[in-house]
Amino acid sequence: MMGLERAAELLGGQEKLARVLGISSRQLRKKISAEAPISDLDVRLTVDALTRRAELMGELAARMSALIVRETA
Repeated sequence: MMGLERAAELLGGQEKLARVLGISSRQLRKKISAEAPISDLDVRLTVDALTRRAELMGELAARMSALIVRETA
């Protein structure tokens, strides 16, 4: 499934996503290649991890934006 593959990229690699899912990297590769089923729990755990990563990125972006000297018009 392309969604899991892309999620792995965004989370830092297949090993990290496999840890999130509580499975081996080999099992994850089977899910990505459609050799093994993807459960609703797999999707929920992936969504939770992606959501947390997005929150962390947003927080960092906000802190960095605060460092920019604002020009007055």
